[in-house]
Amino acid sequence: MFVLIVLIMSGLCPVYGQSPVDTSINETAAGECVEPADLFFPPTSVAVGDAPRAVAVGDLNGDGAADLAVANWLGDDVSVLLGNGAGLFDEAVHYAVGAGPRGVVVADLNGDKVADLAVANWSDDTISILLGNGDGTFVEAMSHATGNSPNAMIISDLNGDDVADLATANSFDDSVSVLLGMGDGTFAAALHFAAGDIPYSLAAGDLNDDGKPDLAVGSVGSRDVAVLLGVGDGTFHTADHFHSVDIPLGVAIGDLNGDVIPDLAVSNALSDSFSILIGNGLGSFDGVVTYDAGIRPEPIVVTDFNGDSELDLIIANVESNDVSVLVHTDSDCNDNGQPDNAEICTGASIDCNGNNVPDDCDIAGDQSNDCNSNGVPDECDVIAGTSTDCDGNGTLDECDLVAGTSLDCNRNGRPDVCDLPETYFDPPVSASVGDEPRRVAIDDFNNDGIDDLVVTNQSSDSVSVLLGQGDARFARAIA
Repeated sequence: MFVLIVLIMSGLCPVYGQSPVDTSINETAAGECVEPADLFFPPTSVAVGDAPRAVAVGDLNGDGAADLAVANWLGDDVSVLLGNGAGLFDEAVHYAVGAGPRGVVVADLNGDKVADLAVANWSDDTISILLGNGDGTFVEAMSHATGNSPNAMIISDLNGDDVADLATANSFDDSVSVLLGMGDGTFAAALHFAAGDIPYSLAAGDLNDDGKPDLAVGSVGSRDVAVLLGVGDGTFHTADHFHSVDIPLGVAIGDLNGDVIPDLAVSNALSDSFSILIGNGLGSFDGVVTYDAGIRPEPIVVTDFNGDSELDLIIANVESNDVSVLVHTDSDCNDNGQPDNAEICTGASIDCNGNNVPDDCDIAGDQSNDCNSNGVPDECDVIAGTSTDCDGNGTLDECDLVAGTSLDCNRNGRPDVCDLPETYFDPPVSASVGDEPRRVAIDDFNNDGIDDLVVTNQSSDSVSVLLGQGDARFARAIA
């Protein structure tokens, strides 16, 4: 059985996930404001498979409404739940796949403009391909071999032929398998590339700005993220390894600090946190920023959840049985309509003390003195370090030696202040789900133009569907 929790937003109580944050109250059905723990009503139950491990979203029957495909690890099947466009789903229909499915994706794999399914089977080292009939039903699964124990799977065009390809992270042979699509629903024999020790999570994106997809693999044994830069033909260069804070159970790619360069978001299972690895556009990383999450965070999703054109993060926490929503926020301390970090990175404002606040705001807010009225906080005139401003003119010394007005004085291809981590997220807002949430997917389930969440809960055989209002809040359940 699974529990279908549908949550609709309340509009009368303070907004969660925005600065300043007030997470102390929200609205009940009776209209009174209460603690967030009382936010949800009892769920509605719908039958599904055993130990749902992964979920994918797509329009499986062509009616314009988002549907669900759920991979059931202990049931050796995939459950299909057709959506009605109002946030509710029909009773699940089950399709047999390989043994121990742990990953599922939805895409048109044979070019007939109908959604198909691909499922990664952990226990028999295969992927199952289920071609869609267009009405929400599927033909019998076909099987293709992968590496040993595929735990995660992504779909992307890895060789530039406009045909969907698949890649899996294989936990027990320390590899990534790439299966190039033929365009007819079949795939070429898998190509295998070495990754870290016990690969567990996988993401695809262009990390070095060459227009070719790369792979990032979180490995729990070696406690690192392996980056495999793509050649563009479906093959990959030897992996470079980047140390993670601890065990990286989830990895995602996106521009998280507004410099138009992809970064990595990595969940850290032991420290109940997640880290942002700041990308430099060369396929490597120049800094790490770590934030709190729930207990044992695993999957991590990058999306613009509240529609402000800034990427946010959604993390499922396996042992606290909840989902953390972290909204990206930009302060505008001088009220000029420009986010502070954008001003600093572009040079419109100077941040010589590296506190991520424009200097004029430090002075105006009496956080810093400016005794010589030169527009530079006094402490910046005397700071000494790897970069200094010995003449107190508000410009890094090395920049005084570089001709022109470039802000890239150390010539590493990035604005100087952007070399300092500048990702900002509001404190996490948590939403309770079922037991042992393992995967998260995003779509608009009730056709209101706002992203919603679906979470698989492995131990309670449940899927939680949370309807959003675009400001990272969730509210009362539909019984």
